[in-house]
Amino acid sequence: MPVRTTDLARALECDPTMISRWARRGMPTDTVESARAWQAANIRSRVRVGSLQPAEPPNRPTKPASCPAVTSAAASGGVAAPDDETDPGYGAWRVLREKAEAGLASMRESEMRGELIRLSAVKTALGVMFATARESFLQLPSRLAPQLAGETDPATIQNLLYDEIHRTLTELSGAGDRLGEPAAEGAG
Repeated sequence: MPVRTTDLARALECDPTMISRWARRGMPTDTVESARAWQAANIRSRVRVGSLQPAEPPNRPTKPASCPAVTSAAASGGVAAPDDETDPGYGAWRVLREKAEAGLASMRESEMRGELIRLSAVKTALGVMFATARESFLQLPSRLAPQLAGETDPATIQNLLYDEIHRTLTELSGAGDRLGEPAAEGAG
């Protein structure tokens, strides 16, 4: 009587779907030992049969912890992802790749809706805003000097300074609203 697929998968430390694929390719399912022998002879992998330890330790980690096997290419430092559906780790690699692609697509969509912006754009916009603020405040003395030169009343001087500082800060306060507009202004 054949051994159950789940029992074989547990014994061979792989996914049950791989047992079904290998059985279609001719793997015997009557005993665990015969299945291990077939796997050792027919599956290209540097994983010892019955163990998740690589036959030779790779020079650097090449697989995520969730992946059930290391391919011969990955163990030798080559391409990390398996290129063959017969590898027990193929499904795990495929799921990881699809999750990464879905994440990138989601970020692109958020960026197109204006909910997500690039960090470099924020840094550039903040740099422009800070430079504008610096220039606005550095121009205060030259704008106010002619008006303050003839004044002797401290209250009038204080009011002139307050009004000019307030006007400068009001101009700068709208800069955040104009963050996405520089491209539109430059085109016109």
